[in-house]
Amino acid sequence: MLSKKIVEIKLSAWPIPRFIFFLVLGTTMISALTQTVRYAGGHGRLFGLTDLFDMDSEQSFPTWLNLSILFACSVLVWIIAARQGQEKKKFTGSWRLLAWIFLIMSVDEIAGWHEHIGYMMKIGFRTSGIFTYAFVIPGFVIALAVFTVSFRLLCHLPRKIAGGMILSGALYLFGVIVMESLGGLCASLHTRQYGPYAAMAIIEEFSEMTALVLMMRTLLAYLASLCPDKILTLELKLGR
Repeated sequence: MLSKKIVEIKLSAWPIPRFIFFLVLGTTMISALTQTVRYAGGHGRLFGLTDLFDMDSEQSFPTWLNLSILFACSVLVWIIAARQGQEKKKFTGSWRLLAWIFLIMSVDEIAGWHEHIGYMMKIGFRTSGIFTYAFVIPGFVIALAVFTVSFRLLCHLPRKIAGGMILSGALYLFGVIVMESLGGLCASLHTRQYGPYAAMAIIEEFSEMTALVLMMRTLLAYLASLCPDKILTLELKLGR
């Protein structure tokens, strides 16, 4: 037998994103400090802290933090899509598409699909320089396609919400396309074990996570505007 439980959540656009941003900022500062000690002081591991906060490693705390923020954005978009679907409003399909994109991106953070694709492209097309990390090429094409598909949705949204989403996307692309390309150029001229390369990796990841925090804040603000008295009501079905 299933029982129903009503859960009410008071929505606010600031407290959770603000906390996560300071977590991102603290993580970035620790990463910068450990990398500075590594390259300037010659201390490679610092009892494991260097590896734990390495922004360029898939098996590190920054990667899990990035994954968690992406997944949280996916959940928020799914909730928005569900509310839009219940009220039979336009662009429900666009919201669902965005939810899937965030979910796939979160899984990719730990699975590293983009790195495997990039490696195959590098071998196949012998890319180098700014295209050392060849995934930036299809990554840019995918980003352009997502923007094209989402354009009508953005035009339909309130100006502040659309502006927040566009700013978040632009900042995220700065990290994954521009800084990734510069990092690839640096790695091809030197190695990945190089101070300036580590600095670029830190800027890249900080840009990405800051963009995602801004996206989370924007999604929470929009979701709050859809809910009476900014209270989200969830009906949970529990088995007994």
